Amino acid sequence: MAEIGKLLNDRYEILSTLGQGGMGAVYRARDQVLDVFVAVKENTIEDEEGSRQFRREATILAKMRHQNLPRVTDHFVLPEQGQYLVMDYIEGEDLRQRMERDGSIPEDEVILIGVAISEALYYLHNQNPPIIHRDLKPGNIKVTPSGQVVLVDFGLAKMVEESKETTTGARGLSPGYSPPEQYGTARTDKRSDIYSLGATLYTFLTGTQPEDGLEVMIQQSELTKIRDRNPKINRKLASTIEKALNVVPEERYQEAIDFQQALLDSSDTVAKRIQSGEVSLPSIAGAETVKVDGSESNRAHTSRPAASMRNSKKTRKPVFWLAMFALLLAVGAASVYFLMPDLLPTSWYPENTSTASPPTSTVIPTQETVETESVIASESTPTVAPSETAVVFPTETSTPAATPRYGGDLIAFASNRDNPTGKPQIFIFNMETEEIARITEKANGACQPSWSPDGQRIVFVSPCDRNKARYLGSTLHIMNADGSDSFEIPSKPGGDYDPEWSPVDNRIVFTSERDFDRPSIFVYDVDTGETTNLSQIQAYDFQPSWSADGSKIVFVTSRFVPNQLWYMESETGRPWGVVSRDDDLTYSQPFWSSDGEDILFTQTWTGQQFVLLKTLDWNDGVSPGFDEDLVFDINVGLWEADFSPDYSGMVFVSNDGLGNQDIYVANYGSLDWSRLTTLNSNDYDPAWGPGSSP
Repeated sequence: MAEIGKLLNDRYEILSTLGQGGMGAVYRARDQVLDVFVAVKENTIEDEEGSRQFRREATILAKMRHQNLPRVTDHFVLPEQGQYLVMDYIEGEDLRQRMERDGSIPEDEVILIGVAISEALYYLHNQNPPIIHRDLKPGNIKVTPSGQVVLVDFGLAKMVEESKETTTGARGLSPGYSPPEQYGTARTDKRSDIYSLGATLYTFLTGTQPEDGLEVMIQQSELTKIRDRNPKINRKLASTIEKALNVVPEERYQEAIDFQQALLDSSDTVAKRIQSGEVSLPSIAGAETVKVDGSESNRAHTSRPAASMRNSKKTRKPVFWLAMFALLLAVGAASVYFLMPDLLPTSWYPENTSTASPPTSTVIPTQETVETESVIASESTPTVAPSETAVVFPTETSTPAATPRYGGDLIAFASNRDNPTGKPQIFIFNMETEEIARITEKANGACQPSWSPDGQRIVFVSPCDRNKARYLGSTLHIMNADGSDSFEIPSKPGGDYDPEWSPVDNRIVFTSERDFDRPSIFVYDVDTGETTNLSQIQAYDFQPSWSADGSKIVFVTSRFVPNQLWYMESETGRPWGVVSRDDDLTYSQPFWSSDGEDILFTQTWTGQQFVLLKTLDWNDGVSPGFDEDLVFDINVGLWEADFSPDYSGMVFVSNDGLGNQDIYVANYGSLDWSRLTTLNSNDYDPAWGPGSSP
């Protein structure tokens, strides 16, 4: 066994014992390489079955990429001593400890815990093959000092494979929490975890664990109703949990997500808390202070935006502090930003708070050529007010600067230029001729263009009145790249926006609010006319972007505050996994590079008007994402970035210091950037088209 104070495997300093079991112990340790706290699980069982189970646990956990599941960082064997699994250390107490101290848990908190754990189970159950936890109970749910929930201990987890029974020695039981089938009456599956979660929530509400499932099944006992133990519990919630405790698997909820929705539907109070933006459990205690090398160290970590751009993406270093955050789950709900449609855009376009000038650049003089046909008038919209403090931008040079082609000549964008109504239209900037031409004449405006992979067509959104996060009541339209033959894609009430054409086929991914009155990710097949909801659960998902091969989609989710980057499989919408997130930073507007290696995105420092343009590596390390690099940091902010077709450049939007949004291009990997548009108008939603101009 490991010894307190000793160094394990020349790396992990054992600090204390967290728990002891028949197969070994779990220790709290410090990783001397990364200087973070970790949990080290020891297996001292030398028989073949124990070793097999321990290796299975390592294999399962090493593949997990979900915020409320532990992540394995190391696995090794010490001869004649044991096998060791190293995981992120989760601060806080488990809910068994809390109940021993405080008794039952308040009803609303129980619902939020159930919602969070249902999310974790849904992720596990939708792996290939599915993963069943099989040991869900109060002691295996931890709540951090900040009130976040994590499901731990996968010692009994198994992969479900066809025609393979779980060996008896690996079954494991927790009487009161294990369903009848876990005793050997039938095969365990995802409904077994749903039973265990129901039993756990039953215990939280009543302070007493339910009768053993096997005894209930053979009629040696009967399940005591929740309200018989605690009459204060509302009937709908009690009925929801009791359904999960049915001894017949077919009579339970068949999917964890169904159980989650039933929990949400059981309480108007919780719904109001979600709508108000309250999304985490009350904190149990302050951040724990521990002694490391004789000094006091508070383990709460605060990250800050990067100060400057790195010289090259090839010189990136791992961001070590991310290991401390990989397990955090913000419980339950949609962001308040999407309950207030105009709030999020305000944070994207910050007020100017500094008089410092941005880096010196060359402004490209452009010959602004606009079609002379009249635009149908409609109701006017307010103009954008200038910022209080102007920022000095470079003035135009007398000599036109050479414009790199970047693998494509044409950039589509939205602008309210030369339009008395203020409604935007879609324009094309020709990088070769430096001319700008309007290609739409939509009475109610057009915006958010995206190119087809062959560069022949453009999908866009209409109506559009200005640049904002949501376009309620809008639909998608497709037209030829010259603006001809425009038609509307069939839709349903709600609003469709954020379109992006697949780089490999005729599918278009977009955000829609047609279901459940909340943003979700959909895919429209141009060839078949079929539309599919990929979000699968009622989530707040938006701003999708395709991977280079079209197999995955990165997107923003506001189910947890602040907004985070996640990904999904484009065919099925699963499995969902976090790409990048931070408790103090808001992520938005991801765009996947044409080589599939980088994701460009905007990052906002929560609570401050501070907008950065950053990238992260998809393939770095064992997990996708997390290794972030600052691309540009300009005091007026940058957003809506798009890589050039050959990945050598990018286009983005920034503020000219006078309240106008303009289009800029830059060489990726350097500070060389140029301003494309200079009129007193708002230019935004740039999309770089493939290939050359006609």
